[in-house]
Amino acid sequence: MNIRQAGVVFLGSILVLLLFQALWLSNTYQLERDGMRVDVDIFLKNSIKEEIALRAADWAKNDSVEYVTGTSEDEEKCMENSLKENSNTQTVTLDVEEGLDDGLLQQILLITENYFNLSVLDSLFRQKLVEADYDFDYLICYRDSADQLLESKGITSLENKKRVFISDSIPVVNENYAHLIYDISMPTVFKQMVGSLIASSCMFFLMLLALIYQIRFIHNQYKLSKLKEDFSHALVHDLRTPLTVILSVLSSYKSGVFEDDPAFGTESTDIAIDQVLSIQTLVDRILTMAQLEDNRLPLNRTITDIPAITDKLIQKHRFADRKNINFETHYELSDIPVFADSALIENAIGNLIDNAIKYSGETVNICICEEIKDGKLYIKVKDNGFGISQKDQLTIFNKFERGAAIYRKGARGFGLGLSYVRQVATAHQGTVALYSRKGKGSEFVMVIPLLMTPYEENVNTNKNK
Repeated sequence: MNIRQAGVVFLGSILVLLLFQALWLSNTYQLERDGMRVDVDIFLKNSIKEEIALRAADWAKNDSVEYVTGTSEDEEKCMENSLKENSNTQTVTLDVEEGLDDGLLQQILLITENYFNLSVLDSLFRQKLVEADYDFDYLICYRDSADQLLESKGITSLENKKRVFISDSIPVVNENYAHLIYDISMPTVFKQMVGSLIASSCMFFLMLLALIYQIRFIHNQYKLSKLKEDFSHALVHDLRTPLTVILSVLSSYKSGVFEDDPAFGTESTDIAIDQVLSIQTLVDRILTMAQLEDNRLPLNRTITDIPAITDKLIQKHRFADRKNINFETHYELSDIPVFADSALIENAIGNLIDNAIKYSGETVNICICEEIKDGKLYIKVKDNGFGISQKDQLTIFNKFERGAAIYRKGARGFGLGLSYVRQVATAHQGTVALYSRKGKGSEFVMVIPLLMTPYEENVNTNKNK
């Protein structure tokens, strides 16, 4: 699977996840809202029962009648005790639930002028909504048998609203009934779904993270596969040319051509030696890859002549490269000894010069500045190349990373050079910085703290321990 296919799979997976999340959310929303509607019907019915009970209790109190709901054993005992204590008290046993069905209790209350009170019903119903943490607009309507509105309580505008819910009709008295018009808004339902929404969101993000991890794994596998392919092509290309040259020189030597023209023989031998050095450089880079993989760069600090190393690298590139290369150098080291690993420093500077040449046009201008300030060695390599975008600068020092523009220019490489430079700087307890603009060239700055002796680093390390 290539990176494009992996991206399509990733986007498709995200869309599927979002689709299932939307379906789950829609179904959960419907279930939660339907549950609220059932609760509203129960609240209204119970509120009407309580309103009847309150009127019945008030009637019993005013008319010296003991009102008891139900006929359980405990209630019968209460009735007997009450009769013993007060023989003048009349006891009436009625069931509120039965009163809702046949209107018996309501008829008694109607005859005794204890009329239905919609304000009390509204108060009881609102209290139940508060206890259930339901918050929505409603209108309680009290209607007669001909559906004529007798009285209402709440938001009257709901009566003319289209998308509202209407509760069951609860009989009160003489075929009069009460019902509820209410509007359950989306925020109200979501408020009841907070726990489910949090759990669902956590699951969604966990699945998203798993997908991202999988895509990153596929992307890394793709990069490794691409690196393997690039490495094979680059290795064959870099070996073929020097081996061809060496074979040609050896063939000429064997045929005795050099005996007739010693000057040509000397020149050809020098060319063959340079090609051998090129192969050695290639081998060193392969070893560098192994060192980078193991994250180990052992130091062997000695007094290092940084300008001499730089001049050697400049001569090598002037002789070997086919581009028109212009070098400009500035050395301000003030004869201060630099204790560093000369091989690592040479490789690091060589990588910076290689990059400057490789990622530039046919005419390359390279400025190398080496100076000592505030007890630190500064090595600056500036070029007029393609430059590096702000996005690529975030990852350019990682292993196997190459700027996006580099691929379009067709420059060869493994994306290890800058990673190696950073590790060399880190091994010397230093840093490396990049200053670049896309299309305006780049400047790399290595900063390495100076040591008075090659053993100072070990002494400081032991003190810190």
